[in-house]
Amino acid sequence: MKNWPFRYQMILVGAIPALLTWLMLTITTLYTSWDILHNEHIKHGEMMVAQMAPSCEFAIFSGDMDPLNQLLGNMVSRSDVEWIELYDNQYHLLTNLGNSTLPDDNSTIRKFTAPVHSTTLEVDDAADSVSTTVTTIGYLSIGLSNDSLLLAREKLLYQALTIGGVIIAIIMLLVSTISYRSTLIFNNLRSAMGHISRGDFSPLSEDLPKKGELGELSEDLQRMASALERNRKEALAAYELLEQRTADSEKILKEEKTTE
Repeated sequence: MKNWPFRYQMILVGAIPALLTWLMLTITTLYTSWDILHNEHIKHGEMMVAQMAPSCEFAIFSGDMDPLNQLLGNMVSRSDVEWIELYDNQYHLLTNLGNSTLPDDNSTIRKFTAPVHSTTLEVDDAADSVSTTVTTIGYLSIGLSNDSLLLAREKLLYQALTIGGVIIAIIMLLVSTISYRSTLIFNNLRSAMGHISRGDFSPLSEDLPKKGELGELSEDLQRMASALERNRKEALAAYELLEQRTADSEKILKEEKTTE
C-alpha cells in the first residue's frame, strides 16, 4: 500500500471510514427496523385474534358452526390468516378452516390464541343489584403467515442497500475529486521544485495554490526561487567583475614588461 500512488492512498483513506460508517449505520438501522416489524406483526396477530374471539361465543353456546364458518372462511381467504381453529373449554376441536395441518414449529406461520368468554348477568332482586360473571367457554387459535413480515424485511434491506450504495458512490466521487485536485497541486509543486533542482530559478509558471498551508508553501517556494535567482545573478556579476579585474591586472603587467 505504501508504494501506491498518492491519489489511490487518499481514495482508500477516505473510502474505508465511509464504508465502515455506512455498514454500522445500516446494521443498526436494519436490526432496529426488523425488531419493530416483528413486534408490530405480533401485535397485529394478537389484536386480530382478540377481535375475532367474541364472534365465536354464540357458535360455541348454540353448537351451530355454519354462520361462524362462513364468517371465518372469508377472513381466511382474504387475509394473511392461514388457518383458524376453535376449541371448547376442554380443548376439544369444534371447527377448523384453512390448512391447519402444518407443524407448530413452521417458521413461516405464527400461532395466536385468545379465550372466548361468555358473560352472564345475575340480578339480585333483594339487594337490587346486577352482577356479571365471565366464564371461559372456548379458545380461538389462528395461524398468521409471516410472508408479509418477510416481504417487508426484504424491502427494507433492498432500500438500505440502495440508499447505502448511492451514498457510497457520492462519497467516492467526492473523495476522488478531492484526491485528483490534491494530486494535481502536489504534482505542480514537484514540477516547480524540479525546475529549481535543475538550476532554473526563473519565476514559476505552474498553477500553484494561493491560500492555506499549500499556498504558504507555494509562496515560500517562489521566494526561494527568487532568492536563488538573485544570488545567481550576484555571483555571476561578481565573477564577471573578477574576470575583468584579472584581465586588467594582466594587461598592466604586460605593459610594465614592455616598458622595461
